[in-house]
Amino acid sequence: MSKDDLNVDIAIAGGGVTGLALAKLVQQNTQLRIAIIETKPLSVVIQPNETEFDARSVALSAYSCEKLTDLGVAVSDIGCPIKEIHVSDKGHLGQCRLSASQYNLDMLGSVVELSRLQIELCKSLGLGNESQSMAGKHSRLEWVSPDQISRVNRSQDIIELDLQSGKKVRAKLLVIAEGANSLTSQLLGFEAETTAYDQAAIVANIELQESHNFEAFERFTENGPLAMLPMPSSNSIHAEKQCSLVWTIDPFQQDELLALDDDVFLRRLQSAFGYRLGKFVGVSNRHCFPLALIKAEQSISHRTVLIGNASQMLHPIAGQGLNLALRDAIELSHILTGPQTSEDVGRYSVLQTYSDARKRDQQMLVTATDTLVRTFSNQYFPLVIARNLGLSILEQNSTLKGLLANAAMGFSSRTHLSNKDLS
Repeated sequence: MSKDDLNVDIAIAGGGVTGLALAKLVQQNTQLRIAIIETKPLSVVIQPNETEFDARSVALSAYSCEKLTDLGVAVSDIGCPIKEIHVSDKGHLGQCRLSASQYNLDMLGSVVELSRLQIELCKSLGLGNESQSMAGKHSRLEWVSPDQISRVNRSQDIIELDLQSGKKVRAKLLVIAEGANSLTSQLLGFEAETTAYDQAAIVANIELQESHNFEAFERFTENGPLAMLPMPSSNSIHAEKQCSLVWTIDPFQQDELLALDDDVFLRRLQSAFGYRLGKFVGVSNRHCFPLALIKAEQSISHRTVLIGNASQMLHPIAGQGLNLALRDAIELSHILTGPQTSEDVGRYSVLQTYSDARKRDQQMLVTATDTLVRTFSNQYFPLVIARNLGLSILEQNSTLKGLLANAAMGFSSRTHLSNKDLS
């Protein structure tokens, strides 16, 4: 074993938000040694340049905001609160509105730029600059980058990772948090079922003429959902006048919509969305990607576990992908920090406990998301009537509305908001 090789308890493949959150949760509550293996240099992660910056924004549920705040991430400082959620069906009367004030709350969730969230988690872990990339501020945390796992050798008591750099990492447990289509999970033979939706999503930031008033919108169009999320802004001139767009389109429209000049694109978007947010006056660079449901057939094997998008990648229709991934990390850390796992965090009974604990939440959200996609991307007339009737009933029924609000805030496993919670 060379001096550059590492012996740790947990190796995490992937230094994105999910992997970093898991590392912080374990670091807070145990003396376990952790290695994070990431393809990007630390300097790029904490100070991304224009070409490396991930402009995507994510909607965090109130529950996720609470947990990230507990990890030292000041979500209130870097995010934009969602105070209202408006759901509608283009061309039809059915709609539903959720308001934080109905439940005597300050917000239903928050919108955060993904890159900013990753930076803040790095800071909370004590990862501050490239000179700390191997040792970090904490001797129990090793940041290994830029590097990637090229080979995995598993024995009864250990898992050994050969990295592209030539280094080796030996661990009791490998956690794969690399996202969908993870190369490491493919190396290990994990198989996934992919359901293509024949849809693509255009992602961009939209500048508004008026304030977004902290409202989030989900509008169902003939090609699928169109979401507009209120964005945080450090520019006082444009404060409260930017939204994050996720526009589901037919893949055949992709090249045309990406090629349009900004003014024409904004007119097309305005026609699809309407004027509930006033006039659209600017758009950032546009990006497009295909949409699919990707679900691993199993999330555990010998001394290995998949979490987050490596385990299941959802359609963005409900904005719950990262929230589900964070719940994966929270549950796994809870099990790994229990007294029963102190001797061997990677033994199969530990991983089976995690798998059993997460199965219901994961399957419910996978099924709910898939059902929403098929229900609201379908123009079959009886189904259009049924879904609009459903939205109208939901708007009028405070109990059902409370259940929806509870799910949106990430508290679906707790006692749901009841009528008495309404102001």
